[in-house]
Amino acid sequence: MFSTRAAMRITFVLGWILLSCWCDSAFARPPYKQGLKRSYGDALPQAMQACSTCHLTKQQVENSAEFDESAPPHNAFGIRLAKFGEELKSKGQAAEIVARLTSVGEEDTDGDGVSNDVEILSNHNPGLATDKPIADEIAAVTKAVGEISRQRAGYPWQPFQPVKRPAVPQVKQAEWNAHPIDAFIAAEHEARGLTPRPEASRAVLLRRVTLDLIGLPPTPDELHDFLNDSSPNAYEKVVDRLLSSPHYGERWGRHWMDVWRYSDWAGWTGGKQIRDSQPHIWRWRDWIVESLNADKPYDRMVTEMLAADELSPTDANALRATGFLARNYKMLSRETWMQDTVNHTTQAFLGLTVGCARCHDHMYDTISQEEYYRLRAIFEPHQVRLDRVPSESDTTKDGLARVFDADLAVATYLFRKGDDRDPDKEKPLTPGVLRLFGDIPYEAKPLPLPPEAYYPTLQPHVQKQLLDAAESEVKQAEAELQKATTESAAAAKVAVSLLDAGSTDAARVKLSLAERIAAAAKARLESVKARIAADIAKYANPAPANANELALAAGKA
Repeated sequence: MFSTRAAMRITFVLGWILLSCWCDSAFARPPYKQGLKRSYGDALPQAMQACSTCHLTKQQVENSAEFDESAPPHNAFGIRLAKFGEELKSKGQAAEIVARLTSVGEEDTDGDGVSNDVEILSNHNPGLATDKPIADEIAAVTKAVGEISRQRAGYPWQPFQPVKRPAVPQVKQAEWNAHPIDAFIAAEHEARGLTPRPEASRAVLLRRVTLDLIGLPPTPDELHDFLNDSSPNAYEKVVDRLLSSPHYGERWGRHWMDVWRYSDWAGWTGGKQIRDSQPHIWRWRDWIVESLNADKPYDRMVTEMLAADELSPTDANALRATGFLARNYKMLSRETWMQDTVNHTTQAFLGLTVGCARCHDHMYDTISQEEYYRLRAIFEPHQVRLDRVPSESDTTKDGLARVFDADLAVATYLFRKGDDRDPDKEKPLTPGVLRLFGDIPYEAKPLPLPPEAYYPTLQPHVQKQLLDAAESEVKQAEAELQKATTESAAAAKVAVSLLDAGSTDAARVKLSLAERIAAAAKARLESVKARIAADIAKYANPAPANANELALAAGKA
C-alpha cells in the first residue's frame, strides 16, 4: 500500500525539524500579533492602529462604487510594505510585519519630506502626502523617535530569522574566560558592577548536579567517593554516571511530558462522562523516558512522535511515540481533535500559537488562515487505533495506542470564520508548511507500507493469539464433551438398573449439546486457519497461484 499523504507528513516533519533548528528564534519570543503596536509601543497614537494607516478609505478612491471593503487598496505606505515583503520572500527570507516596519521607518514613503516614523508618531498618515505634520508636531515627537531608534538598536533580534552566533566578550577576570558562557556572565557582572559569589564547594556542586539530573540527592557513599576523588575529571565522571542512571529519563521526561501534554486519561468516569485521549497511553510515557535514557537525538524523537507509523510501521517500540498524536483524540468531535493536533504540535515544536488563524487572517499575524488549514491537511487523513500486543489479546486490558492514515483521499477545506459547518468546498487545500520559513517547495512522494502495517491480522503475534483462542475453545469444548459422555453413560447404567429409560433424557440432551458445541469450536478453528492462510496469500508479493482457492475456502469455512 502506498501512503502518499503519509509521505507528506514525513516530509513535513523532517523539514520542520530542520527549519526549527535553522530558525532558533521561533522559540525565542511569541509571534507578533499587533505589528504597529509592538514596533512603536506606547508612543503609537490610537488612530494609527486603524486599517487606514496602510489602506485607502472609500472616500479616498476615485471609483467608490467598486470599492471592496473586505480588501481595500493600499495607500503609498501600504504599497511600500507589501513590495518590501515580496522582496524579502523572493530572497527566501521571512516577511514579518514588524521587521518591515522597522526597515522602512526612516524612509519617506509619501514624498512629503517627513519620515514614516515621525508621521506615524505625530498621528499623521505616512501614506498620504496631504496629511503632513507641522513643525511643532515634528519637534514634539523627535524625542520619541530617538528613543524608539535606541530601543531597536539595542534589540536587534527579529522573529523567524536565523540566529547569529555572537562574539564572545573579553573580560578582565581571566578565570571567567574558561568557557564562553562564563564570559557572557562575567561581562554582565562587570557592566553592572557586581561581584560574583565564590565558587561552590564540591559537596554543594555534587548536590546541585545530582538534583538537576536525577531529581534525587546524592547518597553518603556518593558524596564520600566524590570528595575523595582527586582526579581532574572527577566532576565529568559524576555527570556521566548520572546521565547513565535510569532516573535521568524519569526526571527529565517529566518536563518534556508537560510540554507534550502527556495525560493518562481515557474511557468513562464514574459519572458516565467521556474522557478523551486513549487507553494504555502510558506506553508513550515509557517511550519518552527510554528515549532520554538512550540519548536518542531530539530530531529523531520529534520525527517518531509525528511519523513513526510511516518511518517504522512495524516497530512497536517506535510506534509508541505516536501517542503524541493519539493524545489529542476526541471521541465526539473530530474538529476539536484536529484543532488540538495543529495547535499543540505548533506549540510543542515551534513555540507558536496558531489558533487565531483558524478563524481569520489577522492584520499583523504572520500565519494566514489558509496556511493554518494547509498545515491541518498534513494531519487530516490520520486516525487512532488500538493494536494488540503480544502479551495480551484483549485490548481493553492492554494494547498499543497509535496513529495511522485511514483516508488518504480526504479533502481539507478552509472553514469560513472557523465554522466547520461552513467549509469552502470550492477550494480544496493541499498540504503545506508555514510560509514564515521561506518559499520552500513541498513535494510528497508515495511511501510503500508493508501489509502488516495496515492489516494488523498479518502480524505473527495476532495470528498466534487468534489460533490460541480458537484452540483453547476446542479443548474446552472437548473437555465438556468428554464430561457429558461420561455422565450419559452413567445415566444409562442407572436407567437399566431402575428399568426407567426416561431417566436418561437430560443426559442425552446435554451430550447432544456438547457434541454440537465441540463441532462448532472445531469448525471455528478451521475457519481461523483458513482465513489466516487466505490473508497471507492475498497480501503476499507475489501472490501464490492458489490465492483465489484459499480465499474461496476461507469464505466457505
